Amino acid sequence: MPPTKTATGAAPAEPSPASGSSASSGAERIALAQLSLALPQLSAVERASAAAMAASALTALPTPIRLGVALAGPPARVVLGLSGGLPDAADARRQRRALRRAANLPVVGEYLRLLRTLAVVEALEPDSAGGNAR
Repeated sequence: MPPTKTATGAAPAEPSPASGSSASSGAERIALAQLSLALPQLSAVERASAAAMAASALTALPTPIRLGVALAGPPARVVLGLSGGLPDAADARRQRRALRRAANLPVVGEYLRLLRTLAVVEALEPDSAGGNAR
């Protein structure tokens, strides 16, 4: 099926892993920011893939835990968005500082550690449980 065109005649842009309207896009953006700092040697494609898998692994959690994660996600996105900790921040030093400060907040810090752990495991071991939970 050929790609559809917009009103201007151009093909629509492909959504990037860090943008989109899915509920996990915020988790992907946070995981992507953490991976860029924790594993800078990864290519952008590998980081995006690992971040997407980490975000999708959140949906495979048991219901009570998934509910807690869903409640912790928005405050984490707000804190990081306001402090420049998301991947679209132009300054890597500011992003690193924002992630460190946010990690000290009670609920936000746990959310960040969970996402970082899932993303790093997926990046270093793509055939791990997170990769098989599709």
